[in-house]
Amino acid sequence: RRCVLLAVGSVERPSGWRSLPPEFGEALATCRQCAGTDESRFLSVCVHLHPEWVEATDNFQACRWPLATGLSKPFLVRQSSTASIPALGMSEFVEGEGWLHFRNKDGLVLSCRHYVDVGDYPDLGPSLEALAAIRDVVRATGPDEVRYRILWGTLVSDERRIPKPAWLTAQAQARQVLDLYSYRLSEQWIM
Repeated sequence: RRCVLLAVGSVERPSGWRSLPPEFGEALATCRQCAGTDESRFLSVCVHLHPEWVEATDNFQACRWPLATGLSKPFLVRQSSTASIPALGMSEFVEGEGWLHFRNKDGLVLSCRHYVDVGDYPDLGPSLEALAAIRDVVRATGPDEVRYRILWGTLVSDERRIPKPAWLTAQAQARQVLDLYSYRLSEQWIM
């Protein structure tokens, strides 16, 4: 028989529980699927829990769920540590020293080690804004019109809606997306 001892002495006893938003579990379950598994690229195996969103990327795919999480600052948590949070219906949380604690209505507590040095986490905002702009044009006009607009540099009809850097990014992203899909846009991406 083998005995495995966990260093749980370093986990503080949580107090001062705060409510999680009702859709936190769904946001986490969705976003964590975009985190990677390559431990040599630490940031890619984490979910970025931010006061205003939940997001993850493995540098090939990305997901951001806008949500007022209630957190006081951004944290990184390994996606593998968050696997049970949605299924267990966690409804409250506490920010601890080195740990994020989650509790469900039955009193079950799950604690995840967190990392606060998120300075190197990639800024997904511009890319996601660009893809949203492209998606909106595709929905309104269809992929043939998008190709035409890309060729003439007029992807978004209302440029006031998108700041200039995001507008330029949108054009570059659209070119890449259309090249990748050989001028076919997947239904999943458009939706």
